[in-house]
Amino acid sequence: MEKCPIPVQTQAEALVTGQIYQLLSTCYGTAVYDPRPYVTATRRDLEDYLRAHPTVAHDVFAQQYARPNRHDVQRVEHDGDGYVVFSLYRGQRDEYRRFDTLEEAMAEFTLRRYGFKLD
Repeated sequence: MEKCPIPVQTQAEALVTGQIYQLLSTCYGTAVYDPRPYVTATRRDLEDYLRAHPTVAHDVFAQQYARPNRHDVQRVEHDGDGYVVFSLYRGQRDEYRRFDTLEEAMAEFTLRRYGFKLD
């Protein structure tokens, strides 16, 4: 299926805010269950969007942190003067990565959340 001409910044916003399924379904006229084949936004695009919209980065960080689920999820936490992103599997940290900025950490979190291949 040909990619829908959605601007990269719109894709980045939809990925970060959790609206990508609705955006793609509207564009293609049918439910989309895996956004990966349709998205052209990159890690850099996500980071650029988050730098331009710092309140979004903080809001999404706070929302994911407030969720009570502590098993089989992706997490972002503040760690000293940076942030860590990791998977929680049966309550144990796995795939731990550290970032200097919230924007970088939230881009990683977003990519993991949708199953994108990580650099």
